[in-house]
Amino acid sequence: MSTGEIENLQKKFQIRTSGSNADIGPFRIRDQQPKSAKQIAPEVQKNPNVMTNEERVLRQVPIEASRSVLDEFENSDLNEEQSKSDASDLDRALSVLMSNQDYKMAANIAFQMMQVSSLSYEKLKTLHDVFEKAGDQTGQEEALLRMLNDCELESAEQFATLKSLGNVQLRLQDFDGAEESYFKAYRIDPSSDALLVNMGTLEFRKQDYQQARERFVQALTANSENDRAWVGLGLVHSCYGDFVLAIANLERAIEINPNNRTAIQLYSEMAFKHGSLHKLVDRVEAYLLSESDDIEILLIHSKVCLVLSQYQACLDSAQRIADLSPEHEEAARLIQAAEGHMQRGSNS
Repeated sequence: MSTGEIENLQKKFQIRTSGSNADIGPFRIRDQQPKSAKQIAPEVQKNPNVMTNEERVLRQVPIEASRSVLDEFENSDLNEEQSKSDASDLDRALSVLMSNQDYKMAANIAFQMMQVSSLSYEKLKTLHDVFEKAGDQTGQEEALLRMLNDCELESAEQFATLKSLGNVQLRLQDFDGAEESYFKAYRIDPSSDALLVNMGTLEFRKQDYQQARERFVQALTANSENDRAWVGLGLVHSCYGDFVLAIANLERAIEINPNNRTAIQLYSEMAFKHGSLHKLVDRVEAYLLSESDDIEILLIHSKVCLVLSQYQACLDSAQRIADLSPEHEEAARLIQAAEGHMQRGSNS
């Protein structure tokens, strides 16, 4: 693509990223106030997973700024006779960026596309997925709100959208917004165990442990095999100081889903203080059969094996961590400790 064609595309989008008001062609950077029914707390805006408007402006990557992306566009030559529409160009840019897994860049394009007044449910869902990949929770929230406000949704679609909106609002610590979204979804399908777990998680985050327990029990009544509900129940019981019951809840979660990472992490914390380390080794080793590169779980395994004097197993896990992360200091200390014990054992 020639310099003139790049300049032509730049003019087409009329992109400026400086000055008091940063415009993108016919689109304007959104106001500081998020498009949400609830006000997001100021401290949440500092969340590293939430892209601020200033960051959006600074990170605006106009299409002409990436030659490699432009070169991948099919039929991308621009002239007066054959000119694609703005929306088509943005669609093509988004497709290339997503295929290249350049999610932050794709989120900038998705934000431009969100300024169009009329978008279909399918388009908004695509943009939501882009924001999700980029870790842009504010963008996710806006896309979900647009789906609810602008689109005619079937009952199942409305339920799924409300549940997803509640999840995003919960991560943004907008507890009032999450509660409103979850209850609207609950009115559509009160039997959803997944929704009940989310509602229990909200109550737990609000430190209303009694209400959280009730929600998790409701979820298990609807589906006794919901491992996330067992994890939630275990957390509640640990907050009440009932670690025996909490460990039993977590063991049940791991029995249902041996790859539930959260359950493994919580179980290891409690087992070190209140449970059986031999059982913990078995649970962790079962998890590592399918997740052998999980550094955090490898570290747990190495530590518990050191405590149990299983020095070769300790060394193997610590060495695996060192292979994955050569600068890992704790792994180096575990290797040194295990080798020291093994050396002393061979000399005795």
